[in-house]
Amino acid sequence: MKTGRSMLGFLTILALGCEAPPTEQAEPKPAVVTPAAAVPDKPAATEHEKAGGCADDHGMAATDETMRKAKDPKTGADMTIVGTALTGAEEVSVKDLVAKPDAYAGKTVRLEGDVNAMCHHRRGWFSMQDEGERAGTFVRVITNPAFLVPAGSIGKKVRTEGKVDVTEEAPAAARHYAEGHKIGDPSKIDGPVKRVIVHATGAEFL
Repeated sequence: MKTGRSMLGFLTILALGCEAPPTEQAEPKPAVVTPAAAVPDKPAATEHEKAGGCADDHGMAATDETMRKAKDPKTGADMTIVGTALTGAEEVSVKDLVAKPDAYAGKTVRLEGDVNAMCHHRRGWFSMQDEGERAGTFVRVITNPAFLVPAGSIGKKVRTEGKVDVTEEAPAAARHYAEGHKIGDPSKIDGPVKRVIVHATGAEFL
């Protein structure tokens, strides 16, 4: 009988230890991988960078395209020229510029001295003192968007020309320059600081 044969087949399966075919299961769906957020080419500008001229709301505009090598006609030493060629603007010392900022505000001047600090992150500014000056009198020279400060410029001599701007520096920015770049006295910063800034068009480092 068919019924007997079916029962016999079932008993045979049990005796041999076979298992019924597994129940069909749906294939697992592939995991959805959310792409990581794109890494920006440059970090966002911090407040002190915006205040100091390292960056603006549109990022850095300066490049190394203007950089060229030459021999200093005065000394014969190797020098790096960036930005536009110097034009022979009125020369003023850093000390006089800091002492009488309003007399030079809005004018294009020429400065010569020693580089005592620079922006390593974006290379958008450098600080300079009169040659041999160690009393703390300095001027920050903003190079963006005209050119980038050559790497390793601290300790070098520099000649530069640019327009003088008398501005108010935020306390946080002033402390950053004083503590992070060793220009200025952080203990004397208790509010906005009046600063003399030079927006450079060109410079010679040697």
